[in-house]
Amino acid sequence: MLTLAGPLLISLLWLAHGVLLVAAPGWWRERLVRAMADPFTRFLILQGTGLSGVFLLLASAEPPRDWFWVTIGAIVTLKGLVLLGLRETTRNRVMQWWQAWPDWSLRVSGFLVVTLAMLLAVHGWSRG
Repeated sequence: MLTLAGPLLISLLWLAHGVLLVAAPGWWRERLVRAMADPFTRFLILQGTGLSGVFLLLASAEPPRDWFWVTIGAIVTLKGLVLLGLRETTRNRVMQWWQAWPDWSLRVSGFLVVTLAMLLAVHGWSRG
């Protein structure tokens, strides 16, 4: 059941994230900046990111292993842990750099997240 439920839940979260990035990149940027400014909310978001990556790793590591999803899970986990462990000054610089991205680049990244979400849903459904 973990093989089906894990990837499908993660793909739903990624789908919502990607659709919001495509539909309202300015709103998403503003919301994320506010969330990252609050220490408790930042902790919850980054712990959730790391946990979803670990969950994806565990769901993809069962035989037969799919190394693409294992790699994606590792990247998601590392992203959450690195952002959680950064000093405040470095994290603020990363957020300023990310805020400077144009809206079209956020839309492209949202489209890529939607694509990954769909691929993960198909993969989870076919393995389940």
